[in-house]
Amino acid sequence: MEQARKKKVLLVDDHPLVLQGLEQVLDQDDELEVCGLAENIPEALKLCSSKKPDVAVVDISLGNTNGIRLIEDICDNYKDTRVLALSMHDELAYGERCLKAGAMGYVMKHEPPEKVVEAIKAVHEGKRFISDELKARLLERFFDDKDKGTNPVEVLSGRELEVYTMLGKGLSTREIAGRLSLSAKTIESYIENIKAKFNFSSIREVLINAIKWTLSQEKV
Repeated sequence: MEQARKKKVLLVDDHPLVLQGLEQVLDQDDELEVCGLAENIPEALKLCSSKKPDVAVVDISLGNTNGIRLIEDICDNYKDTRVLALSMHDELAYGERCLKAGAMGYVMKHEPPEKVVEAIKAVHEGKRFISDELKARLLERFFDDKDKGTNPVEVLSGRELEVYTMLGKGLSTREIAGRLSLSAKTIESYIENIKAKFNFSSIREVLINAIKWTLSQEKV
């Protein structure tokens, strides 16, 4: 029986010791392999292009640069790479910003190694990995947002609602197209329709509100 391909993980942190420690942890897992180590944004983007990682684990504090900007760059330019934010900062302070940038999850550096491994695998599978506290905050924002709080069930067509929900679950345009047996261009058209119906200013705003909507449905 052919062995399943290991999930390729890119590690991005400006502290070499952190990189080495994470690499040692992941090397012990049969399902994961580290495909690259980067200490800054240019190195990370170069490795995203050459190694095509399945998951990028990104420290949001990269010296004098902003790791959140890197998350945006990866999500905008490398659609097949999912991002897990790693930080020493409180999730409630930075978690929502990372999700808005496109990250699928957020894990604190003080968490045990097995928690980081769990987060990487969850993100690779298209699942959100955030704390219950952050989920509660996102839900509160969703229901308190008077301008964008219109119920998607009432506003969107059946197909648009399918696309919106899948976006909220972390699926890429190509993945949604595959599941619905439609072209990527058709899915992009649905997303533009959703953007127009809610008067969102950007695709990124569509994504963050889709996440909030999906989380709200999981609580029902």
